[in-house]
Amino acid sequence: CMLDLSKIENFQDAMVTVMGLGRFKHGSGVGAAKWLMRHGAQIVITDLKSEKDLKESVEEIMKWYTEYKNTHPNRDIYAPVFVLGEHHADDFTNVDLVMQNPGVARESEFVQLAKKEGIHVESDISLFFRYCPFPIYSITGTRGKSTTTTLLGEMLRRMNPKTVIAGNITRSPLEDLDWLLLEKSPVPIVLELSSWLLESIQDLGKGPDIAILTNAYKDHLDRYTSFEDYISAKEIIFKVQTQNQIAILNADQEITTEIASRAVSKHLYWFSHTPLEQGKIGVYRDGSDLKWNVDGAPATFANVSEVALAGEHNLSNVLPAALAAHIAGVNDADIRETLKTFAGLPGRQQVIGEVEGVLYV
Repeated sequence: CMLDLSKIENFQDAMVTVMGLGRFKHGSGVGAAKWLMRHGAQIVITDLKSEKDLKESVEEIMKWYTEYKNTHPNRDIYAPVFVLGEHHADDFTNVDLVMQNPGVARESEFVQLAKKEGIHVESDISLFFRYCPFPIYSITGTRGKSTTTTLLGEMLRRMNPKTVIAGNITRSPLEDLDWLLLEKSPVPIVLELSSWLLESIQDLGKGPDIAILTNAYKDHLDRYTSFEDYISAKEIIFKVQTQNQIAILNADQEITTEIASRAVSKHLYWFSHTPLEQGKIGVYRDGSDLKWNVDGAPATFANVSEVALAGEHNLSNVLPAALAAHIAGVNDADIRETLKTFAGLPGRQQVIGEVEGVLYV
């Protein structure tokens, strides 16, 4: 019988296979396994990597298993079973649910096997979307996803310090779901979504309140048979929305006009390095001013000189983040403050210093 996913309580005693553990302690695999154990699922964790490769993740999960057993003495918390270095077919056919994590190829024969048996295949993101009661703002694109996600998250944090920033490898939002469900007033959630994660939500019937596509370049074609396939994966972010949710697109790329024509939303906003053409609303650069025209007349909200993130390409991250924050209710002063202080992610174009007149980045 199919596992009824309408209620979290139904995970108690369910048989679930977690496919792909991964080496990140806060990543999708570990986050999903912890959440499932906490809700009483009987889990099998399977990964093609060896036990030696996954030592840290395995230890992390066992540590949490012990903790949950102690904190929930009146419930059945089951010890996880590990199948490492290989996959067994019956772990995909004799279970209630398969959790497929981002490292797993989407054509995997084992995933196909589960689907053939009519078993739900979910990701940590699809489960989060199912149960999260608050506005979700999602970002995808070939480049600039992480910077845009973090920048938008920092702007929202000035309005609400509890803002969650997660998705795409760095942190599983399932780590935050349980406390979010106890919150009385809305907490904003910012999720960075790879095309792979988007594929996992395409049949949910639920999408992000604000969706941003930073850009679409011919990249990652190793995982897609064609550029068209890759683009249609990115487009899912707009296809899962309702007409009243908001889409933000890059006006400086030709391909986005085509993508926009297939978006469901009636609220299309644009960002551009030059003033927007007649009829387009959104955010743009006009000389050294950063402006938006979303509330009727154009208004300047910052100057390029105030932006701490160096480089032209970073304006393509700054503009949609500022626009999304503005739409989500962050005030101009908080947006400007964030732009002045946010200097980028570690390891991305950091200025290390100047030696004898040469700037080292």
